Amino acid sequence: MHLPNGNMTVRQEESILALCLPWFAFCILTLAAPIFAADATLTLPLQGYYRPGHYMPVRVSARCDSPGAVFSLRATNALTTQIKADGDTIDATVPWLSIRTIRDVNWSLGPADHPIELPLHPLEDDERLIGYAGADADALAPSFPGKKLIRVELNVADPLPGDVTAWESLDGIVLDSSAAGRLYESTVSALLSAGTTIAIRQSQKPGGGWPWKRQGAYWIMRAGVAGPNSSYFPEAYLPEQAWTRGWPAIMRRQWIGAAIIFAILTTAVTLWRSRWTAPTVVILCVVVAALALRRRNHQPVTINAGGPIIVMTDSMTQRDRWTYYAVLRPADCRIPWRMMSRPVFGYRQQAQEINAHLECAGDGRPARFAFRLQPRQSLAFVARDLSPDRAAISTTLPITSPLRVMADNFYARAQDQMIGQLPSGGDEQWPGVVIERIHSSVSK
Repeated sequence: MHLPNGNMTVRQEESILALCLPWFAFCILTLAAPIFAADATLTLPLQGYYRPGHYMPVRVSARCDSPGAVFSLRATNALTTQIKADGDTIDATVPWLSIRTIRDVNWSLGPADHPIELPLHPLEDDERLIGYAGADADALAPSFPGKKLIRVELNVADPLPGDVTAWESLDGIVLDSSAAGRLYESTVSALLSAGTTIAIRQSQKPGGGWPWKRQGAYWIMRAGVAGPNSSYFPEAYLPEQAWTRGWPAIMRRQWIGAAIIFAILTTAVTLWRSRWTAPTVVILCVVVAALALRRRNHQPVTINAGGPIIVMTDSMTQRDRWTYYAVLRPADCRIPWRMMSRPVFGYRQQAQEINAHLECAGDGRPARFAFRLQPRQSLAFVARDLSPDRAAISTTLPITSPLRVMADNFYARAQDQMIGQLPSGGDEQWPGVVIERIHSSVSK
């Protein structure tokens, strides 16, 4: 049968349609894949307030197209945070490190990037961010005279979800006894290490050995942390000028020992009066060269140096562990996560150039920092720890540690005393510098 207004039969038309439909469906699915493959919702527990150079918490709720998918949160002037999904959903609070003022935020859960507008509010120098749960945020007003308080309500049942490092932007936190009971002692130590002032409304003095002070119905604890407190701090690379990069001393000694053994074996073979002497020497050289090449290819190319700067008061000890990473040839590096640790960048585009990012598990727990370095590049890390005691430390003089330039310029004040240095922790570990702080109270 023929169509009345054409030369194509129905069967021919059906055949063409059958051929076109799969291609049409393929195009539709390909174009729609970024839309339907995944969906994500980002919320900011601190209402978008953050202090540039500090961590802030981000709640991520996402639907994944497959288990093992990786969610990435990126922005200009921020360290990328990645979450590897355990199943087909992600629901976690993760730390997100701002380097400078954040802009151009986007997320991805697959090949496509999704720009997103977040209500981000960088804190000004005269502003202090106070989180409160079950108590009055104004209880900390006397601790910040002349400052504008920005109050953010927290959940009493879980005031600080996720890793405590994510809440570093808080200048103060006010809790009732119920909310405070949900904090671990390590959480209190981490908050104080971040410079956060803690106020707890209860009748009894909180435990843990910290020197709490009573102010009305509240117990107040404030630790005067010393040193740089930002992820963007170019001066952090001053000690690196004294670092002679190369294989660690123990590895160099191993190579020297192997060379001595090779020389002894070669000399012994040459003393052998036989027509097989020359072939034996050649075979020995080939075998040793192959073993040396294999050994070199299996040796780690990441090297590091560093040491601690310790600040002591009558009742507290602050330890800042500085570590500088470099490579001998291009390599991907992964550094295990430590509470209250951060990379410190020396110039604006450094994080993007080395593809630095924080890798988190599906539940939001940080696992490691990852980055890629080239020879001549390096990346500094600092991990801060605070303990409620005065450490018993033996020191020596003079202070020759490369860390002295940091201790002099960014830790010690005019009234502080630099009492000496610790013994070296190894061939590539610099002696720690110890400072005694006479007056411990500082403002954040």
